[in-house]
Amino acid sequence: MASVALALALVVLPHRAAAAQKAAVFPVDLLDTSGEGTNPAQQARIALATDELRRLVAASAAYDLVDTAPLAGPIADQRPSHGCNGCERDLGRSLGADTVFTAQVHKVSTLILSVQIQAVRVADGAKVAVGIADIRGDNDAAWLHGIRWLARHRLGLTEAG
Repeated sequence: MASVALALALVVLPHRAAAAQKAAVFPVDLLDTSGEGTNPAQQARIALATDELRRLVAASAAYDLVDTAPLAGPIADQRPSHGCNGCERDLGRSLGADTVFTAQVHKVSTLILSVQIQAVRVADGAKVAVGIADIRGDNDAAWLHGIRWLARHRLGLTEAG
């Protein structure tokens, strides 16, 4: 009788979804090898792309976004994160994150750019997801398109709901 009650309870009880991972999204880095010089619009574009990646991670069913503001100073000191030899994991660990997202836009010229985003597990440094895409045009629309396309097609970020 007890096994029938247990089986019935398992069928009737709502299925609980797996707990979402806590994720920290660090600012997008810019690697500019174009030789075109600095452009004031680049800082705004970096902020725009970072905000969009954070929005997409937060909207994902797989992740709960961790606030990185408490470590804004140390995060800024470690940029670019792609060359800091694992500092993003240490920063993520300090923030209580399970996964950290880093992104880089490589500007070759005004026309040719490449976007790379990777998600790394804090505990062991394993790459959870990596996406690289070429974009055409150094403008807000191209950067956002690259971030959104990678999030959807390479990182598996799908909105909760």
